[in-house]
Order: sequence, then C-alpha cells, then structure tokens
Amino acid sequence: MSGNADGNDDVSTFSVSTSSVYCSIEYSNLAEGDSVIAKLVFGGQELVEKAITIGSSPSDGVVIAGFTNYTPPWPAGAYEVDIYLNGAKAKTVAFSFN
Repeated sequence: MSGNADGNDDVSTFSVSTSSVYCSIEYSNLAEGDSVIAKLVFGGQELVEKAITIGSSPSDGVVIAGFTNYTPPWPAGAYEVDIYLNGAKAKTVAFSFN
C-alpha cells in the first residue's frame, strides 16, 4: 500500500485523516483485455471495487488501484485489498488506519 499515486512507497499504517491510498499490483502473463480487480474490504464488508482492464501493454507490468475517502476520516481499524486476476483471487494486502 502507498500514500502516493505512483505507488512507490510501502506503507502498512495510515492516519485516519489520509484522503487516498493506493495499491500497486504487479502482474505477469496477462493479455490485452484481461482484468485486474482490487476490492477494498473493512470489517468483512466490501467497500468498493476497482476494475482495471489491461490495455495493449506488455504481458508483465504494474497497475495502481486508488481508493479515496472524500469525507475523511477513515474509520480506524484493519483493512484489506483483495486482488483478483482474471476472476481468480491472487493476493490479499493488509493495512490499517489509526
């Protein structure tokens, strides 16, 4: 997880006043039209889903899924981003807001 839109820092805990967080998702062997889905989860409830379709980029790469709370603060606690590649769950990334 990152506090920057380019996803280049690695943060596991954010301030509840943070407006946006970003998940950098590395992929390989995906083709044009394949999908990457990132689901933001809090307290067992899916809050939002971001769907990204792979364009005419190489089969390996990185996409960034951003999540914004337009009316901070975020509720404090443990969050997850569930990552799916072409419909199959590939990874869960845990982080928190304090």
